[in-house]
Formats: sequence, structure tokens, C-alpha cells
Amino acid sequence: MKTALIAALLAACATVAYAACPVPADLDSGIKIEDRAGGVGYYKRRPNGLIREDYDIEEEEGYWVESVLGVYLTRDGNLKFGEEEPATESRFNHAVPLDQLPVPAEGVTWNGEVTLSRQGKPDEIERKTMSVGPETTLTIGKCTYKSFLVTMITDFADGTDLVGQMHYMPEMGFSFYSGYGSRKDWLTDYYVPRSIEAVAR
Repeated sequence: MKTALIAALLAACATVAYAACPVPADLDSGIKIEDRAGGVGYYKRRPNGLIREDYDIEEEEGYWVESVLGVYLTRDGNLKFGEEEPATESRFNHAVPLDQLPVPAEGVTWNGEVTLSRQGKPDEIERKTMSVGPETTLTIGKCTYKSFLVTMITDFADGTDLVGQMHYMPEMGFSFYSGYGSRKDWLTDYYVPRSIEAVAR
């Protein structure tokens, strides 16, 4: 009897732990991902279908990003203690309608031009190249998700470039960055997720 009770309690705990892992519907209210360096990102699907990320909202200096699937930037800017700084906003205008941008999947590639518009500065053209690796299993804390590693290379007008990599979770419908760098040095800044949970913001 005692053994059966312990087994039942363990099963119940396992069920609670599993239920605590965010599901796709949670993206409408908010999902929080904390990395091992202590950074915190909040992800939410906006009414227009775009993904909004707020990173380090409780710090003096953070940032916000609006994107398609967490992959294709549409707008971004700085945060100061969680509040947007309008003068820092950038807009990224794609040459094709947003709903024509490819959904990441194994072997998918994409090349495109994006016009960067910023307050008080002339527009600039960025050239982007995306590639997607094979499907893997991503573990965040006690939660596991299917994932594709997406690499996005941006070539700027001044001849410099930026390499960004992100984990795209197809079942969840969004991605988060795992590292930044350049073609020369590849990735120099890494973000390793430590926990993920559903939140309401």
C-alpha cells in the first residue's frame, strides 16, 4: 500500500512538472526564458501575429524586438527599465510580404534584402542569408521541444557583417537567439537557456 502511494505521488509530480512546460497557446499570454547568464527574455504573440520579445526589462538597459516567428526582424529598439526609448527604434522593411517569408525547416534557405530605417538617419540596405539545420531536440530545464538551428547572416552597407543563430521551435511557433558573432570570429556571445515558463504580461 505504501509503495503504491509513493508511486502515485511520483506520477502526480511528474504530471505537474510536465504540465508546467509552456505549450503553443501560452504564447498569446507570454513565455519567459531565462539564460544561464541571468538574462531574461519575455516572448508574446501580438494580435497581428508577430512575435514580441522584451529582454532584461528590469535592467537599466534592455531591448525589445518585433519579428516574424522570432526569425525575421520587423522592428526593434532599446528599453530603459522596461520602457521603450522611441528615438532608438529601427524598422526593417522586407522586399516581400511578411507572409511570404519561409518558415524554418530542415534544409530551408533564404536570401533577401531588407531596408533599415532609423530616426534621423538615411535608409540602409541589409542583405540577409538564412540557412536551417536538421531537426534536433532542445532541452530547457525539464522541458523538451523539437528545434531547428537557424543561422542568419546579415551583410551591412559598410562591409561588416553579423552572424546570428537561434533555436526555432516549430511546435511553439517562435525562436530565441543562441549566439552572435561574425564571419571572421563566428559566434562570440552565447545565450544558453536555463528555464522556460508560461507567464502573463
